[in-house]
Amino acid sequence: PTPPGFANIGDAPTCVLPDGRVLLGDINSVHTAIFDPVTDTWSPGGDKHDTSSEESWTLLGDGTIIVAEVNGHPHAEKYLIANNQWIKAGHTPPGHDLVLNEPGISIEIGPAILMPDGRVFCTGATGHTALYQPPLNPTHPGTWIAGPDFPVSGGKLMRAFDAPACLLPNGSVLVAVGPYNAGWSGPPTDFFEFDGAVLHPQANPASATGAATYNARLLLLPSGEVLFSTCTSTIEMYTPAGAPHSSWRPHVTEVPRHLHPGGT
Repeated sequence: PTPPGFANIGDAPTCVLPDGRVLLGDINSVHTAIFDPVTDTWSPGGDKHDTSSEESWTLLGDGTIIVAEVNGHPHAEKYLIANNQWIKAGHTPPGHDLVLNEPGISIEIGPAILMPDGRVFCTGATGHTALYQPPLNPTHPGTWIAGPDFPVSGGKLMRAFDAPACLLPNGSVLVAVGPYNAGWSGPPTDFFEFDGAVLHPQANPASATGAATYNARLLLLPSGEVLFSTCTSTIEMYTPAGAPHSSWRPHVTEVPRHLHPGGT
């Protein structure tokens, strides 16, 4: 069923909640809705401070969702899942606004990826990046710092204009960007790995030569490799270097089992 009051869904962000429900934003209003796949029903989500159109929502380990606002840029907000409430979360660093409004084209931002160290790497359609550090108290705003800019191409910063990204098993983020092209980004589509501090250029797949960033798609496989598509029948695969850090392994704790009367 359609969420009550929603007229459109295209370019709306979603986020899977820890309990399996799905949070959906409205591109035309501040409303959100929550879908329960078990009952096939919608319930009201908390109201945001701006519309959801084009935003990138990132689920954090503290039970919140962080978002750099698009229509309300450079401000940010976060969703407290347990409270069904959106609260203010500061703003992206001065000079590192992530949102670009190309008149007659689109208003866009880049992807935002949670890294193993708990920070969120947020990329911009502007060519800037920012890093969000969650607070110890989930109800607090958290901290934003400037990240590295993408290189200059043709006199402008390369940009993640409606582009994809993917967390790799080695902890780096693979992100697609492109040079300015008639308001859009690319072709070509270029790739970088962000290791938490530095952007490292990567060799481009052949199909990226003629691809704009908004047609790029990335999918991480269980093998640790990444599928790349340009919305065509050509699929290419990226094999990253490195491996997961031992400190990221889950820790299994044995819990003693107590017998109840009757042996159950």
